[in-house]
Amino acid sequence: MICGFIFAETKLSKEAEKLAERIKNCPYLVAVAVSSNKICTAYVVPNEKKWWLEFPKLEPKRLGLKKAEVLICENIIYPKEFMFKTPKTNSKITPCGANCSTCDLKYKYNCDGCPIYT
Repeated sequence: MICGFIFAETKLSKEAEKLAERIKNCPYLVAVAVSSNKICTAYVVPNEKKWWLEFPKLEPKRLGLKKAEVLICENIIYPKEFMFKTPKTNSKITPCGANCSTCDLKYKYNCDGCPIYT
């Protein structure tokens, strides 16, 4: 497992709040905070999803961001084990709104999707 912090900026503060609301149920998300048009997120992901953490910096506009910076920490000291949040019901649409069956990232990055929605 690796930890990633994404520091992003949207054009408007309302956009940052909407984004935070949209991603709050992501199973990888540890915390999300918003200050004006800035959004800070902390994630824990499997090693093979490192590309997923880097993606907002590579294609910020695709995610509705003005820009994004990413800090990846590969040596997690605590917690030793991470429990993913699981939804009460399954859906074809992930918590962030992606539809894994039609998402081009599935092929571009060999993404196997959200751990609970695939």
